[in-house]
Amino acid sequence: ALKNIESLVDYCLKSTNDFNEAYSDDLNIDFSKPINTILFDRNLVFKNVDLAIKLFANEKIPSRFITFFILNSIKSSQILKKQFLKKILGLDNYSYLTVEAVQ
Repeated sequence: ALKNIESLVDYCLKSTNDFNEAYSDDLNIDFSKPINTILFDRNLVFKNVDLAIKLFANEKIPSRFITFFILNSIKSSQILKKQFLKKILGLDNYSYLTVEAVQ
């Protein structure tokens, strides 16, 4: 959500700056670009969620082994825990947002 808001604000600021430079009397902002960005990000998130569900919810032995290994690795390492949370929450590209993993 934060990434989508930031994309929308950046686009609006750029559009208003372009408007001010052109001295036009009519401000007409086309929202198709930020909408496409938001839809692309949304689809990417759902693809990652679908992949995780297929991996973690699968009853086959290799999936169970991989799930067990991944979850124990995340539980045992603060660095992996923070990286995992940042990826899941989509905060890895925002230096002003931090994640703290509690033991």
